[in-house]
Amino acid sequence: MKYGDDPFDLQPRRSYFYFVSDVDNSSVDEDLREFVMARNSSDNGNTLVGVSIALSVLQIGLVAARFYTRRLQRERYGWDDWVMLIALVCVFFYPTS
Repeated sequence: MKYGDDPFDLQPRRSYFYFVSDVDNSSVDEDLREFVMARNSSDNGNTLVGVSIALSVLQIGLVAARFYTRRLQRERYGWDDWVMLIALVCVFFYPTS
């Protein structure tokens, strides 16, 4: 691997900042550090809420599809169907912090 091929290496970005800026290298390092810290400490709350809602909808849909197919096949509901339904209900009452 040649120098500059590593996507996680900050040296090419640092060199670009040195080239673009007319200030000393220490302020460029501080700007780069602030950029990286702001990027790493972003709030992911909305993303987590969206993923939780999507997974909840998927869970409900899969359990409903299971009961629907059992009904279409005119088969009795087994113990595994009821356990899955109980588990689905418990997931929604599980305390989150």
